[in-house]
Amino acid sequence: MEKSKILDHGCGGGYALFFLASKGYSNIWGIDVDETERHSLRKNACNKIFKIILNTKHDRILQYDGKKTEFLDSSFDYIFSQQVIEHVNSKLLNSYISEEIRILKDNGFVLHQIPHRLGPYEGHTKKWFIHWLPQNLYYYLLRNNIKSLKLVKRELFLRWPWQLKNYFKKNFKNVDNVVNLRLKDNISSEEYSKKEKTIRKTLVFIFNLPILGLFFLKIFSNFFQLEILARK
Repeated sequence: MEKSKILDHGCGGGYALFFLASKGYSNIWGIDVDETERHSLRKNACNKIFKIILNTKHDRILQYDGKKTEFLDSSFDYIFSQQVIEHVNSKLLNSYISEEIRILKDNGFVLHQIPHRLGPYEGHTKKWFIHWLPQNLYYYLLRNNIKSLKLVKRELFLRWPWQLKNYFKKNFKNVDNVVNLRLKDNISSEEYSKKEKTIRKTLVFIFNLPILGLFFLKIFSNFFQLEILARK
């Protein structure tokens, strides 16, 4: 398993790659489209560290144009992304997925965590429900938060969960939303507020109830981010 070739598709600062390295994985790679100076500095620093801890001469975090990578056909066993696809605009989404299909081995797996429009809380703007509204009204309610408004207009492309599921089903086989596996566990990350943790603990308690918990889990899972697991 540790010899599997793994790609973080939209790796950002490479935090997931460092976690994989700590677990003994060495054939790990990351790509991203961010061209800001801050990202370039962080990417270069991470590559220097990876060259030491993985004993390699090759950069492990690469930059690309969002369309074509430098990787060979059928070269990866696993590809994953964490909250990336909601930042991929519709013009590039086909390229994003088709490139995964090209570089993924036969029977290889992809795992994508994707926030979607049906989720009641939008984590990028820290707002409840307003992304359900028509676009003009959504923009109006964000008018006093210039940073969030710019992000929503330029970098956030929330889609309905059924749209995303159907898209993956057209391109992969054995597509499943495995979010249920996660929703029965509490969260401890410090990135969540005390209020968010309290809500989650309450839901976890409900989801773990005998019989009734399965019923509520099936309903409520539709309002949490997708965790799409698919096989080529």
